[in-house]
Amino acid sequence: MENPDTRIQNNNDQLQLSDGASEFYSKDVEAEANSYFHKLFSGKLTTIELVHVLFRFKESPEVKNHSIYSCMIGNLFEEYKFLPKYPYKELSVVAVLLGSLIKHHLLSHLLLGVALRGVLDALHNLADTKMYLFGTKALEQYVDRLVEWPNYSRHIMQVPHLRATHPKLVVLVECALARSSSTSHSEASIDDVAPTDHHHGTSQVGNVGVVNNGI
Repeated sequence: MENPDTRIQNNNDQLQLSDGASEFYSKDVEAEANSYFHKLFSGKLTTIELVHVLFRFKESPEVKNHSIYSCMIGNLFEEYKFLPKYPYKELSVVAVLLGSLIKHHLLSHLLLGVALRGVLDALHNLADTKMYLFGTKALEQYVDRLVEWPNYSRHIMQVPHLRATHPKLVVLVECALARSSSTSHSEASIDDVAPTDHHHGTSQVGNVGVVNNGI
């Protein structure tokens, strides 16, 4: 099977970014962005180290650094459709990375909604599937932010097999719901991740329509 970081490196230059526009990256930006994924999958860079790099690039006044950040985020989201084919080890790496991006506020409003929807969709897979593993592993990273999204947390609680497979995780979700009942939050537009509209194949994250099962 093709190495996941190799496929990321071979993605098209045209990526879907947080503002919905397409952007072309220079070869040096793509090369540097891809080098970080290579280091991550080869074990030369930890997930938290990569998160720190992305945070630094995102906040950098340098245009090139911000382009590297955007390129890496775009490539990661483009890769979602290939995740069911990933080996367990690499799939776990991507899950921890995506969950960490949510935890550390590294995704824009639109991409945050898409990421949350993608994790929720993954949780609805059968408990013995790789994508269910992806969903639980990603959720574990940002469970402390669930207090911001009570309706999203309620949808998580509706996953029938989650309590049996991850009882401690369910307790954390329940605690987040209890805390959110007495707390107001500024990110109300992300708060409501609605069930999938099976007639049209889309879901609503706040005011954003998201294609089902797609990040």
